[in-house]
Amino acid sequence: MTIETMENEIKITTCFRLFLLIILFNITILYTGAVLHEWGHYLAGTVFSNCGGEIILFDTTFFGPYTKLNCPTTPNTLFLDLSSFMLIIPFALCFLLLNGFPEKNYFFIILGVAIMSASLDIQHLTGLEIAHITSLFIGVGVYLSGQYLLTDSVFKRFRENI
Repeated sequence: MTIETMENEIKITTCFRLFLLIILFNITILYTGAVLHEWGHYLAGTVFSNCGGEIILFDTTFFGPYTKLNCPTTPNTLFLDLSSFMLIIPFALCFLLLNGFPEKNYFFIILGVAIMSASLDIQHLTGLEIAHITSLFIGVGVYLSGQYLLTDSVFKRFRENI
């Protein structure tokens, strides 16, 4: 085996590891985003509306996470709908502190997840089906932009170090 062949194998292995890292981190971000979204609803309901309840992360009939609140009085639905951003946006902003690192681009990925996961809340707020579809498209766009920026900056850094 020549040195050139070994160097190429190292480059391929490192590329694969970087790609795997990005995928695993994205799975973690998607799950964390869902938890923070629902936890925002739950905290707003329990702290500000005196509701009890539970967070369902996976329901086989609904196929998605949701928060079930039991409130003694009618809660402020505007506040409950907006509370989906209460925890996920500060979490996303933390990644902006990583200026100079490729991982700062997770801000855009998390922001995209926040917008997509709140699309039904946005529809509920506006009463318009188009608001749901529009927020989904915007969320996907922000998410994909973040993916592009992250992947580009990770591989630029990789190319600089080889």
